[in-house]
Amino acid sequence: MKRITFTKIVAASIGCAMALISASAPAGLYKWIDENGDVQYSDSIPPDQISNEHKELNDHGVTVNKVGRAKSAEELAAEKAHKDDEKRRAAEMSERTAKQGVYDRMLLDTYLTEQDLIVARDRKLTAIDGTIQITERSRQSAEASLKSFEQDAKDSAEGSKERERAQQRLDEARNQVADLDKFIAARRKEQDEIRAKFEKDLTRFRELKGSSL
Repeated sequence: MKRITFTKIVAASIGCAMALISASAPAGLYKWIDENGDVQYSDSIPPDQISNEHKELNDHGVTVNKVGRAKSAEELAAEKAHKDDEKRRAAEMSERTAKQGVYDRMLLDTYLTEQDLIVARDRKLTAIDGTIQITERSRQSAEASLKSFEQDAKDSAEGSKERERAQQRLDEARNQVADLDKFIAARRKEQDEIRAKFEKDLTRFRELKGSSL
């Protein structure tokens, strides 16, 4: 006589239970919420619900697929714009990283020490200082001429050709002084930009070298 083990009895019981469940369970269903907020079930999805959120259930009532609500044209456009913006930012970040890498290599190839950067900075500032000094001397000369022409204009008779020529020379002298002032201001601004650039380069150089003052 054959013996039936406990394990076989349990397996048979489970098999019977599953068979009963399968036999009593409905076929695949769709589940959705209608316009009144009520949950609905059906073996087919109504045409007016296809674009709305719904779930697909298997024979055991377990969700096997969830279909989200179809997005509107505005939502799709906004989603695309967001993705495009993310791609653009990623591309910009990649470009900045690449440029920074090139600049870092140039910095390390050009300068061996921090003192090299300081010397290069001071050399550029000194050269501009020389230009400013020359321009300031020219301005002093132009300022002296301006005062002389002002006096000539005062001394000449109103409406005379001498007054007209003096006024013309006076206007030219004023324009020259103004141009020289602009040139000097531009050179001083250039010096400020050089100082800022080299300060940034010094900071980056220290980071790359792993040192600090």
